[in-house]
Amino acid sequence: MLLPRDPSSLDGMGDDFNSRAPYVMFSGTAGAHVMIPVDGYDKYQAQQ
Repeated sequence: MLLPRDPSSLDGMGDDFNSRAPYVMFSGTAGAHVMIPVDGYDKYQAQQ
């Protein structure tokens, strides 16, 4: 997980956790952060 100093720097970054790429959680809020998937993370995520 990466927490930016300026959450608006994440604007435009995707929030799809099924993409198997880094994604933003809580976009547009002060708590916005980047999640970086590791091997096997999808075993614990509900697939869409």
